[in-house]
Amino acid sequence: MLDLIIITPTIGRKTLINTIDSIKNIKGNNWKSIIVFDGVKKNIDIKDDRFIILEREKKGEKNYAGLVRNIAFNYISNKNIKSKYICFVDDDDTLSPYYINNLNEEIKHNKDAELI
Repeated sequence: MLDLIIITPTIGRKTLINTIDSIKNIKGNNWKSIIVFDGVKKNIDIKDDRFIILEREKKGEKNYAGLVRNIAFNYISNKNIKSKYICFVDDDDTLSPYYINNLNEEIKHNKDAELI
């Protein structure tokens, strides 16, 4: 079982490379990142098997980040990938190298939380 699955919907913005770099720097290797390109051809080439790249052929008329995240969920379900946690990261966000550690600490202090 993975500690974390990171789902990132993208329209191929230039900031995506910073997001990917921050994910690569997360301490530990027990995570996967799923990047879903929403109606655009992928504009990156990642040579890291912790990353899964999916492409949605046609973009909706509006920003459907939820729909794109559901594509990742369907992939996770179809491939029977198990994880303790799932997080959503936008293509202009960056994560701390200690993201998983910080997440675990936050959960210890907020045992009744349903969402962090």
